[in-house]
Amino acid sequence: MKDNVAQTVNIHTKMYEIFNMVADLNSGVIFWLLPANVIFFALALYNAEHTSSADIVLIIYHIICMGTSMLWPILFCYYGTHVINRISLIGFSAYDANWFEYPSVLQKYLILIIARSQEPIHFDGLNIIYCTLEVFGKLCKTSCSYYILFRSLSHN
Repeated sequence: MKDNVAQTVNIHTKMYEIFNMVADLNSGVIFWLLPANVIFFALALYNAEHTSSADIVLIIYHIICMGTSMLWPILFCYYGTHVINRISLIGFSAYDANWFEYPSVLQKYLILIIARSQEPIHFDGLNIIYCTLEVFGKLCKTSCSYYILFRSLSHN
């Protein structure tokens, strides 16, 4: 039993280290990628609207541009949310393991795991833009707002 708990503690520590390493590595990319893709999506949508319906190749090109402009944001936001939820579930699993029945040495480790899993973690871009599905929804709304802005500017 001690070995299983020690292995769980090691896995828990490694998960946090890997998460923090990946988050730090991608922080700058996320900061620039998410807003840039919002504007790129709005421009692609605007260009698709102003493309002749007879030019099917150009319409397909604009659809591909719109899809690729939202591919990275949805991947970052979906998997960021997924990993954050999985890490927070570690504390629930440790609590459900009847930790109060273990020897006091093991209880200390499990209590630390439970306490650490209650601390909020974020997958973000330079501590400004968080990668969650809620933020992705806001990015989509912002893209639509920019699209409407481009339309209104072109009619003036």
